Amino acid sequence: MTTSDDEDPHVQIAKLRSANKQAAEYGLALLNEK
Repeated sequence: MTTSDDEDPHVQIAKLRSANKQAAEYGLALLNEK
C-alpha cells in the first residue's frame, strides 16, 4: 500500500488552514487599504 503526503488527511487539513490564513490576511489587508 502506497500513500503520498497529499493523501494524508492531516496534510490536507494543514494546507487548508494555511490557505484560509492567507486568504484571511489578504482580506484584512484589502479592508485596511480602504
